Amino acid sequence: MERSAKTLASTLFLSFLLLLALETEGAEITVPASGINPRPLCASQYALANYACSMIPFSPLPPPSPSTPTLDAHQRRRKHGHHHHHRNHRHSGTKEEDDCCRWLNGIDTDCVCEMLIRLPDFLSRPVHEYSLVVGDTCTVTYTCGGRVIRK
Repeated sequence: MERSAKTLASTLFLSFLLLLALETEGAEITVPASGINPRPLCASQYALANYACSMIPFSPLPPPSPSTPTLDAHQRRRKHGHHHHHRNHRHSGTKEEDDCCRWLNGIDTDCVCEMLIRLPDFLSRPVHEYSLVVGDTCTVTYTCGGRVIRK
C-alpha cells in the first residue's frame, strides 16, 4: 500500500512537470528593451563572496615592537649569538584567499555602488574608488560615480 502511494505521487509529480514543460515550450522569452540592462543578482553575489571570504582563517597582527631596543638588550643578543633571519613573504595567496579574491572580483560594480550610496555624504565624492585588500596578493577595486549631495 505504501509503495503504491509513493508510485502514484511520483507519477503525478512527473506528469505535472511534463505538462509544465509543454505549456512553457511555446511561450516567448521577453528580452528587455535596448538600453535597459537587467539588474544583477546582488544578494547572491554578496552571499558567495561572503562565504568564500569567511573561510580565510583569522590571524591577528603581532603586537608592535619597541621603537628602539636598549643597548643592554642589543649587547645581550650579540653575546648569546641570536641572529634574526628574514623570510621572504609568499608571492601567492592561500587557497582561501584566492577563492575570496575570485568571488570579490565577480561582484558587479553596480551592486557595490548601490550598497555604498548609503554611506554618509562626506564619504561621497564625484568619483570614488573603494578597494578591498585580501592577503598580500589581491586588491579588488570598485569605481563608483558620485551622487548629488543633499544640503
